[in-house]
Amino acid sequence: SRMYRDAELDRGVIALTLRRGDVERMRLVDSQQVVVPLPQVSPLEYRRSITLPSGEHRLRIEAVDPAVRQANGRAHIVVDLPPLRGAGVALSDLLLARRRGAPAPTMRVLADANIDALAGTRVSPRDTFALYMEAYALRPDLAGNVQIDVEVAVTLLEMQRKGDAVTRWFGNVADLVGLTPEGDQQLGMRYSRVERLEGRDRVPLLVTLSLGEAPIGRYKLEVRIRDQTAKTSARTSREFIISPP
Repeated sequence: SRMYRDAELDRGVIALTLRRGDVERMRLVDSQQVVVPLPQVSPLEYRRSITLPSGEHRLRIEAVDPAVRQANGRAHIVVDLPPLRGAGVALSDLLLARRRGAPAPTMRVLADANIDALAGTRVSPRDTFALYMEAYALRPDLAGNVQIDVEVAVTLLEMQRKGDAVTRWFGNVADLVGLTPEGDQQLGMRYSRVERLEGRDRVPLLVTLSLGEAPIGRYKLEVRIRDQTAKTSARTSREFIISPP
């Protein structure tokens, strides 16, 4: 909507490009053109899955419609992929998403989760969202099963204060899906699962969360998993924001 705010057109054509590499030498990874009916009110989603080796990678995404002066945008991100050390279970970054439908009975890759990634890290009050992650280097038992304990914690870091909103939030956990009080300004959930490894190099995990009456503010999501067979554990975290629509 911002890119085409002053354009008197019934459609636009956005050229999308994805590049990676050093600042001085960005190599083209993907390019495509997307026709956009106008006026455009919903976000335009771009997805591209790429496989990268361990190390630091700089990515740049550009969106340009050469027919409209202000229809251009650019984003940079640096992704640091650590090597798997082989000393036990490892956990991917956390992806916030919306569910499109039921996941595959045995998830092998992200596409099997049947989700759409959230744009950014903002969710709306009383919103329901999915949390996706992948566990690597799990050790199967003699029957070929992996046994995983999962702990999810949501911590309030900063909020827009209005009276005793925090007290009301933690006191009314009936509005929360699967979460219970874990201490001051924190909610959490725990569960275990056993499933066949079936030749997979990872086990995708999908959790649905709803924060009910959680106040507007900044939060931290932390996930810890434990491989019950190998007796090793891993954890990861990310921040997100609850803000008005």
